[in-house]
Amino acid sequence: MSSIFETSLYPPSRHITIDYLSLPMVARIVDFATIVAICCALPTIDHLVAPDVGARVFSAPMFGAAVAFVFIALNQLRDDYRLDVLTNFPVSAQGIFVIWAITWAFFGFTAIALNAAPELSRPSTAAVVGLSPFLLAGSRSLVGRWFSNAVSHGHIIQDRVAVLQVGAGVEMSKDVPSECVILHSQVVSLTDKEALDRDLKAFLRETVRAKARKILVQLPAAHLPLIDDLSEYLRRLPIPSLVVTDEWLTRAFQRPMALHGELTAFELQAPPLTLIQLIQKRALDLVASSAGLLILSPVLLLVAIAVKLDSPGPVLFRQHRKGFSGKEFQIFKFRSMRVMEDGDKVPQAKRNDARVTRVGRFIRATSLDELPQLFNVLRGEMSLIGPRPHAIAHDNHFDTVIGDYSLRRHIKPGLTGWAQIHGHRGETPTTAHMSARVEYDLWYIANWSIWLDFWIIIRTVKELFANRNVY
Repeated sequence: MSSIFETSLYPPSRHITIDYLSLPMVARIVDFATIVAICCALPTIDHLVAPDVGARVFSAPMFGAAVAFVFIALNQLRDDYRLDVLTNFPVSAQGIFVIWAITWAFFGFTAIALNAAPELSRPSTAAVVGLSPFLLAGSRSLVGRWFSNAVSHGHIIQDRVAVLQVGAGVEMSKDVPSECVILHSQVVSLTDKEALDRDLKAFLRETVRAKARKILVQLPAAHLPLIDDLSEYLRRLPIPSLVVTDEWLTRAFQRPMALHGELTAFELQAPPLTLIQLIQKRALDLVASSAGLLILSPVLLLVAIAVKLDSPGPVLFRQHRKGFSGKEFQIFKFRSMRVMEDGDKVPQAKRNDARVTRVGRFIRATSLDELPQLFNVLRGEMSLIGPRPHAIAHDNHFDTVIGDYSLRRHIKPGLTGWAQIHGHRGETPTTAHMSARVEYDLWYIANWSIWLDFWIIIRTVKELFANRNVY
């Protein structure tokens, strides 16, 4: 990585330059002008085509200004006037279409509530709503291209930064942003307090002379105790000071902070789901399992009769499994085998397994044998969606050979899951097969949302007809 401590100069330019900090304002002005122009032009055209409609042409500028104000405010809330967004057309255009739809939904509801719809024909209204986001995206694209061009040709006054390096031989954890230009840099000595005082005062003088607008302090973790002393010096200038430190410490700073009594601590691991998320998930489980048991009760009855008539033994198969945080529970299934294994050694079902009954072969292929687990969901031992629980004998084995296997138990096991809709159902003959399943389970835990659960439910219905690896 090239050193950032070499003084950079502005590229020579005979053109008028503009401060890069004013570019978001340029984008706002362009958006405002575009929206007002559209709202003014289309009612005028509508008035020329249909003179009896759209008589209030002169109210269009005020209406356009109101629309532009709401649109710009929503963009500001989304932080869409950042330079990295303005210069990334796909991201910028996506934001424009979303915010434009929200803006017109707001004005539509307001017009209905106040009975104050503008006197425009439907074609004009449709044109405003439909064409405007494309015109806005086009104007925003021109602003982004102009900015990129202006930077490369030296027409933009970039952010002026002074860099203070504390100690020698330290590497920056990240490159300085491209919109920054280094006007001055200095390494301060740590040999004694007098040398530090001398170097810091010299740095402040040069920072003022260079008219820097920001100070970037390169402070390795070993010298963090100096941060209070540095602050005493740097606060003398009315410009922001930022500290860049070692990468590992930067990652620590990015973690949430928590209070433990009077102690302030970094949060190394948060609960897999927040209280609100747990409530959402449990509500879905209760509603879905109750509705499922009610709707599927005729199917449950028919399967129970078929299992009883097909072979001797109980209708339900009970087996111990590990649930949330490793707590054991009894899982319910319709019996599909002639044996009731639940011990230290439980062989996995294989293709053409002699232990499987005739009815068992059908209900396993269609996953009807899993329906009694709706009672486990209702009781709170399982969730509708989550990592599938395995026999304890299999759990104990995979705990020793797959390092992250136990992380699956950070949430309740599920009737179906993210792994299952990606084809990981049934037998896991090798450690590699189980490792792949674990990866999907851990992704689900890390990215859980109530909408993801709904999506998995929909996909599970489709997956039931695939019958992959299920026998």
